[in-house]
Amino acid sequence: MELSVTLLSDPGPIGAHLRRDESLHAYELADLDPALWPLTRWHGGWRGEQLVSVALLYLGSDPPTLLLLGRASDPDLAALLVALQQQLPTRLHAHLAPGLERHLGGFELSGITPCLKMALLRPGAISDDDAVQALGPDDHVEIEALYARAYPDNHFDPQTLETGAVVGLRIDGALACVAGIHALSRRERVAALGNIATDPAHRGRGLAQRTTGALCHRLLSQVDTIGLNVDAENTTALAVYRRLGFEIVAPYVELDAARWPGPAGA
Repeated sequence: MELSVTLLSDPGPIGAHLRRDESLHAYELADLDPALWPLTRWHGGWRGEQLVSVALLYLGSDPPTLLLLGRASDPDLAALLVALQQQLPTRLHAHLAPGLERHLGGFELSGITPCLKMALLRPGAISDDDAVQALGPDDHVEIEALYARAYPDNHFDPQTLETGAVVGLRIDGALACVAGIHALSRRERVAALGNIATDPAHRGRGLAQRTTGALCHRLLSQVDTIGLNVDAENTTALAVYRRLGFEIVAPYVELDAARWPGPAGA
């Protein structure tokens, strides 16, 4: 049966499909929140009346971000991506199941990076830390200065400071470590962590583990699923997350794509 593709406007079927693997789809589930829904565009692949694959185009980033995740051997993922080629923007960032990048034939690809989806599956190691403080809009300038030193290629959205889910640890009064979120939905009970960074002058002291652990401890009273993304070659971060109780859920690739000019990308 041939795959048919439609634009999805009802979050109900999307959520039901994604919740078959909540740990893998934490980011997409968080984007179902009413506060984030207007920034999203969803496409579904159908075989008959069954929704078999879902693609999210998140419009709140520049360029927009395409998420199409699952098991690389799933032919419905590749079929959906091929069908969407002409509906994708000229430039995009993408998170794809491994191997799907081969189906972006109309685009020039760059920055292909093997990454890992992780989820907090062993929360017993999580504990709070009184020294870790909640950060808010008044801390914006200090946070940006830390990222400039520690994580210049970040994806920090200042609006996350309104959520109460960005925390930091200070050493001698100066911000030394930050842990935050990419997306949080208390309604969907899911959080996607991100923009975790430690000042280079304070690395090797366990600050990231303390700060991230405290954030997770506080989130666990509000959500059921906590996920994050990590570069597959970042062994230091992987070790920290494993000590906190995170486990690898699935590999994926991140990349940037720009549509080829002329007939190939027309």
